[in-house]
Amino acid sequence: LKRRSFAGYANVALSPTEPLKLDLAARYEHFSDFGDTFIVKATGRYDFNEMLALRGTASTGFRAPTLAEGFYSATNVSPTAAFVQLPSNSAAAKLVGVNGLDPEKSRNLSIGFVAHPGYGITATLDVYQISIKDRVVGSGSLFGSGGDVNIPAVRNAIIANGNVLDPTVTQTGINIFTNGLDTRTRGAELVLTTMTDLDDMGTIQWSATGNITKTKVTKIAAPPAQ
Repeated sequence: LKRRSFAGYANVALSPTEPLKLDLAARYEHFSDFGDTFIVKATGRYDFNEMLALRGTASTGFRAPTLAEGFYSATNVSPTAAFVQLPSNSAAAKLVGVNGLDPEKSRNLSIGFVAHPGYGITATLDVYQISIKDRVVGSGSLFGSGGDVNIPAVRNAIIANGNVLDPTVTQTGINIFTNGLDTRTRGAELVLTTMTDLDDMGTIQWSATGNITKTKVTKIAAPPAQ
């Protein structure tokens, strides 16, 4: 198994006015097995004064499935059962309606402020949202026989994968990676930092961080007809 990729990256930083700073970036990447992708990022910061600044970022993202997610296979057997981790990029996977994996794509937004209230304290608060499309997840156990719900295509896929099923096997099943979900993560993060000067003995840097995050499934992919 192999994958080839090459990428180009460009970054421009500018300050149209003294308190405003902008940072624009773009990345192009080509994958031998997924084709081309183009992602962008824009960041801005506005300093109202020495004590308060507002900042924000918007970006897109891309993640190609790992080779293991697409091609890993394993077989677990007992005297009466056989379960197979079915490779998503295989002919056997097509029998259960999985035609390989698509890349994950994301959109990211964040906005927050940086404050210097005095006494050497720096405080930052950022709120953010990350939306991921076609997230790669495990299917859970899908039964071909011996389960509460049995799917004939599962048993056929196991045989097509090259597994030999002994007549004593009464329970069969698979697990497989799929682009099963779209998700949305929202959260906020607060960071407080300060420093204690110990003269000749050096300094101590203190920090306190709090984060709250909630992830919601916004879409579940419909199961294949098989």
